[in-house]
Amino acid sequence: MTSDDADDDLSTPRGTGHDFSQRMRGSVQDALIAEELSSIEKPHVVECRIRGTGIASLVGPFPSGLAALVHAEDEARRSEPEDDLQYTVLPLAPTVG
Repeated sequence: MTSDDADDDLSTPRGTGHDFSQRMRGSVQDALIAEELSSIEKPHVVECRIRGTGIASLVGPFPSGLAALVHAEDEARRSEPEDDLQYTVLPLAPTVG
């Protein structure tokens, strides 16, 4: 382990508690960003909701978040303003059990 590696080692806090807290926050943020980036490649659906009524429908699944986003954008472009539709891209959660 070099001295540079020791600066990144979160198991041994150095300096003030603030320094350690900053390093931990950075590690958590990095992990969350990595998870979000990997999830974009997983299946997604598009929810279409009528704002005034709350009635919603789902379309998909699409092979990735990008494919779902392209579909949502196409649908939004084709809809009429008076339809008052809201499109949301949602990741599919893995099945449990």
